[in-house]
Amino acid sequence: MGEGDFYILDSGRVTHSSVPNPPAAAPDRLYLVNVSGHPEFRPAYEALSHMGFYNLNPDRIRDLQSPAAAEVLARDGSNLTSVLRQLETQSPATKSRIEQYLSKVVPEVEAADVKSFGPKETIEFRQRVGANTHP
Repeated sequence: MGEGDFYILDSGRVTHSSVPNPPAAAPDRLYLVNVSGHPEFRPAYEALSHMGFYNLNPDRIRDLQSPAAAEVLARDGSNLTSVLRQLETQSPATKSRIEQYLSKVVPEVEAADVKSFGPKETIEFRQRVGANTHP
């Protein structure tokens, strides 16, 4: 969406728009859905529709987890080990970036890896402690 792209709704009607012949508004839905067919508004629609919201539950994350195929993190984080394992194999650069973010929150953390315990998994964090060369 460029700086000059806009639409204005008033009482469920499009009163002004930067696109000619804008689609009609529906009173029961977000207008961005209707106007997303126009290339000017598609990036905003895509960005908002692909957002994820989480309510991470430390107790669920802390529990040993069963391995599963997971590309998307569960809302409570209960499949974090599966998502992290997938990142290790399919997107090491993304995993590294996450570890960099984590090290900004907890400066001594150097890595986070999935560790298996029989049929279950957990996350092992490696952190630097003092002058110790082996985290």
